[in-house]
Amino acid sequence: MKSISLGNKQYLLIGRLLYLTNPEKASELLAPYLEAPGTIQINQERIPEFFLQFCDLNKIDPDAHRGKLSKTIKVDLRRLFISAMLHVYCPQVYCQSIKKLKMPKGIVTALSRELQVDPPLVSIIIRETIMHEKIYEDYRTRAIEITEQLALKS
Repeated sequence: MKSISLGNKQYLLIGRLLYLTNPEKASELLAPYLEAPGTIQINQERIPEFFLQFCDLNKIDPDAHRGKLSKTIKVDLRRLFISAMLHVYCPQVYCQSIKKLKMPKGIVTALSRELQVDPPLVSIIIRETIMHEKIYEDYRTRAIEITEQLALKS
């Protein structure tokens, strides 16, 4: 069977048709992406506090995970932290197109300031985390678990 390559417009049309013909199924498919573990935060000044809690949960040194990283394990942990922050501050990004993300004002700057990296790098990592959550079930599960642990501690 030949694989068909679809563009964004075709996916949008498929989504609309699914919603019009079977709204219950459409809601069921979207539910995991719309559920926000814990409560949605607005105060971005809490990101440093969340980062310290995240480091404590993972038994890592916060200073070793700021700035430029070279080890894959550290990059993966940074990605998980950013994923958790997306769940805390703007869980709706998981339902958006990667090309047209609408994020709360200042979230990229706040994350880049805490992680001591340039905002463009944070934007790239955000896109990676969204793709990881959409593709890898175990990654999404782990990110949600971390988010819930952070929400319980706050």
